[in-house]
Amino acid sequence: MMDTKFIYSENYERYVYTRLEKFFDMYQWRYHKVPPCFLCIGHPEVEGDALGPKIGTNLNMLGYSVTGTILQPLNRKQCIRLADIYEKYSWVQTLPKLAIDASLGTVGKFGTIGWSVEKGITPASGVDETLNLKPLGDISIFVCVGRTLDDMVKASPRDITHIANII
Repeated sequence: MMDTKFIYSENYERYVYTRLEKFFDMYQWRYHKVPPCFLCIGHPEVEGDALGPKIGTNLNMLGYSVTGTILQPLNRKQCIRLADIYEKYSWVQTLPKLAIDASLGTVGKFGTIGWSVEKGITPASGVDETLNLKPLGDISIFVCVGRTLDDMVKASPRDITHIANII
């Protein structure tokens, strides 16, 4: 089990704010204040993987354009369908797409945020590399929820909800 003290420290909110502020500065430079379409990837029935849909639900309640919420998750099957739509219809390419997902691996400690303004996210790449899913999004934000699939499955709902609410 991962150490979750970091996300409950008084420094975590400041850490999240600083990481996301840097990301959105780069985003605004690249996309000139055009609001993104959020792609919140994950499956709500696997607690660690529910981070994306929980963030998507929060963004949806704030009025943002979101694909992937608790009630309508952007899971593996939906990711395949969405990638095909993006390839087929050029008008979908006009809005910048910001992919948000939970990540596994040695990104850092639980709750660590990574981002890229150069590429999207390949869903499930940390779980099963044989899926050959296409990357989603033009840019991405990912949050470390464990080192292994077992960590992701055993993640605390309280911890994941806490991170989603801060982000």
